[in-house]
Amino acid sequence: MNENASPDGNEEPRKSTEDILSDLLRNWRRLSSRLLEEALGLEEAGAFAVVLEHVPSPAAARVTAKLHIPTIGIGAGAGCDGQ
Repeated sequence: MNENASPDGNEEPRKSTEDILSDLLRNWRRLSSRLLEEALGLEEAGAFAVVLEHVPSPAAARVTAKLHIPTIGIGAGAGCDGQ
């Protein structure tokens, strides 16, 4: 048996912690960018505010800084305009 195989016997090598964290960071950046694009689209469409619910604090602060309309955070950290 391959010593790097997973406990379920899958012969695919396990990812290192560094690789897993790298993948998570890449996905977080992609999702954060998508959130900003969506929020900017809402603003352009005429929204008077955006509600950010359960969004990581750094992402919520980034969106808030880029918009000209208020952001209301629900579990999104102190970087929003209101709660």
